[in-house]
Amino acid sequence: MMRWITTLSLAATAAFVPAQAAAQVTEMLACSDTGYTDAEQATIDRYIANFEIGDDSDTQPLGDALRRRITECAGEGASETTLVMLSQHQFALLSERGIAATRPDVVGVVTRIDTELSQQDNERFMALFEKLVFGGAGPGAGDNLNAEEAAWFEKTLIGEPVGATVEQSELIGGYLAAKLLRDRAVKALEAL
Repeated sequence: MMRWITTLSLAATAAFVPAQAAAQVTEMLACSDTGYTDAEQATIDRYIANFEIGDDSDTQPLGDALRRRITECAGEGASETTLVMLSQHQFALLSERGIAATRPDVVGVVTRIDTELSQQDNERFMALFEKLVFGGAGPGAGDNLNAEEAAWFEKTLIGEPVGATVEQSELIGGYLAAKLLRDRAVKALEAL
């Protein structure tokens, strides 16, 4: 009987640890989104207001602002991996906000991907997008999708009900990549 109680206690403790880790991650992420100095917040606001893919003019000051705050939020003795994943999450979040602020039409397209495609098509679309961005030959490599996958992906993105334009595609990719990077960062942080 005592052995069964001990086993149950250990199982309950093991089940509680990931939830506690998830709560700690949520707390670190919330902390990383606030508490900037006025100058740092101005840099963040400028990055969001002037967001353009490929424009790295605010990268260094933004990195400095994020580094200081993320180091505080992660706490003393945080691992390098924790700091990198928190930075990845926050940078991706700010990029999403930048796209939303400068190109709300792109967010509208992403919303249609999420809401207008069937669950099966949405899952396939996102799996192909992830493969396109992170799979095979490396980030951004077009040969990650075979011909059938590439044709389906393009038809789904440009066709109805999504109705994206070719001009929007780079920002749609940036927005979706930022979401994936945030999700990956959260999973990595929860696994630490």
